[in-house]
Amino acid sequence: MNNNRILVVDDDHDLLTFYKVLLQPPQEKKRLLLEEFVNAPIQETSAKPVFAVDTTDQGEDAVLLVHQSIIEEQPYAIAFVDMRMPPGIDGLETAKRIRALDDRITIVIVTAFSDRTVDEIQQQLQHDLLFVRKPVTHDEILQHARNACIAWNDKDKERLERLNLRKRVDSLDLNSAFLLDVIGSLSEGIVLCRPDRNILFLNHTAVRLTGDRVDELINRPIDHLFPHVDMMHFFETIVDYNEKPRHLHWVLESASGISRELLVSGSVITNAHGSVHSVLLVLNDLDLLRKRLQSIGPGKGISPLRQ
Repeated sequence: MNNNRILVVDDDHDLLTFYKVLLQPPQEKKRLLLEEFVNAPIQETSAKPVFAVDTTDQGEDAVLLVHQSIIEEQPYAIAFVDMRMPPGIDGLETAKRIRALDDRITIVIVTAFSDRTVDEIQQQLQHDLLFVRKPVTHDEILQHARNACIAWNDKDKERLERLNLRKRVDSLDLNSAFLLDVIGSLSEGIVLCRPDRNILFLNHTAVRLTGDRVDELINRPIDHLFPHVDMMHFFETIVDYNEKPRHLHWVLESASGISRELLVSGSVITNAHGSVHSVLLVLNDLDLLRKRLQSIGPGKGISPLRQ
């Protein structure tokens, strides 16, 4: 949304008229009224920003307007608040109640005299707070209104971007959980490594082949599982040249000291920017493959796998 909404709270009705005419596109009659009020000609320009302005002369009514704006999902970007508005609550109390309802609104305290110090007001309202001394000029008001609306819209854009990113991450988490469940049920061993060769993930089959515990394998280099393989050269080949080696005959040395012959295939996994995120290794137990092929038998036209 493009928020250009402004709230003005002041018990001086002439000032309310001044704000209203200045911040909204003046018709000819209103322009003449404004010129008479400020005793100066008002130059019209097509580049002048257009605002939606609500005015009220009491703090309690201002709080109600802010509450209503939140319900209608039409929040204010900025509120100009006078400090003294008898007989109701003063400007500081008004600002505190507004800030409690809407933390994103910029509050401009406009006053000639105040019973509160600047430090006291700053301490209670903390952020997005400005002070303007009466008499105010139309340039001051326009500058504050323009800057506050731009800041509000920029922050809202960032908020929406973070929200969309959070949704994408949540979706990715759900998809990743489903994918990990599928990978975990495969009969092949699956190992994910970072480009530096440290292990990120192993499925149940891969853990069984190593004969080790998962916590003893994660974040350790994969080199120790294949001591007879030049892993540095293999990873350089697959990461730097994006080759996809298939059916490599490797020997895995398990934690129990048992050597296992494996057929290994590899490929890279890239992120959305095309950079290598990880290296995927698929491990097939050669003994298990031989047994499966032998159970099919040569009568089916398939010969036992040669070493």
